[in-house]
Amino acid sequence: MTCHNWEEQAKQFTTDLGVRSVSIRTGVVLSKSSELIKKAVLPTRFWLAAPLGKGSQYINWIHIDDLCQIYIKAIEDESMQGAYNAVAPEDNTNAQFMKTIADLLHKPMFMPRIPEFVFKLFLGEASQIILEGSRISSQKIQDAGYDFKYTTLHQALKDILFNRKKKKSKK
Repeated sequence: MTCHNWEEQAKQFTTDLGVRSVSIRTGVVLSKSSELIKKAVLPTRFWLAAPLGKGSQYINWIHIDDLCQIYIKAIEDESMQGAYNAVAPEDNTNAQFMKTIADLLHKPMFMPRIPEFVFKLFLGEASQIILEGSRISSQKIQDAGYDFKYTTLHQALKDILFNRKKKKSKK
């Protein structure tokens, strides 16, 4: 509801003032410092990877690099107007997300699902994003000419878990 109200207010810039406005609806941002990555990787390193809640709920994710580039495109591309979803083109469930992390870390995933109430205690209100899930399309931003650098969860997580360390150590 908040997102809808915010987008309606942004539209008024266009209708009332003739100023172009672009709203970016952002999925779960994957970066080295994201809480989701930290909280998913830690138990996985100790062989405790497990789907959260039902596991079948979708996670709409986006790599931090793609998100930054979408914002730049929205500023520079004057043909863009209205709302765009900043989510990767690949649909993934929570179980697929956890399995990808386990595979990349070469750890098994044999633990039973973590009940929703436990996850709510662990993440609080932020757990709703993960536990409820929804499928959101990135087609509109792609139609506007944006080409994702990270189109698969495997690519994105591999970069975050391994390549980011190398980039930092070069400094």
